[in-house]
Amino acid sequence: MTGSSAADVHCCCRCCFPTTPTCTFCDGDTLTDASHCANRPPTVLSPVDRQTPKFEAPAALEGSEFAERLALREDFIKKEQLTETLAALPETTKVKLGFKKTDLLLDCWYNGIQCNIE
Repeated sequence: MTGSSAADVHCCCRCCFPTTPTCTFCDGDTLTDASHCANRPPTVLSPVDRQTPKFEAPAALEGSEFAERLALREDFIKKEQLTETLAALPETTKVKLGFKKTDLLLDCWYNGIQCNIE
């Protein structure tokens, strides 16, 4: 080889700090660049507070003898009413509202023989 190319040289290091559970990957075109990076203190993330809830719990149910029973939210009450309304429909109406076999099965083959899905 008659000459050397400066672009072929690259310095890098992985620096782990005992004060944090993280490591930093430092690189640079020179050893000095990588060293400056390695000597910078790591950014310390604040710990996650797992004790404070991130939502507002429903209020206690008024008039209940059980203190831990919570009030029902408006969206839950509406879904419950819809469920009760649908459950009260006659069986024939429920069948008409549901799917038919032909809605779900487009084609059927078993052991190389076409099935009858009717």
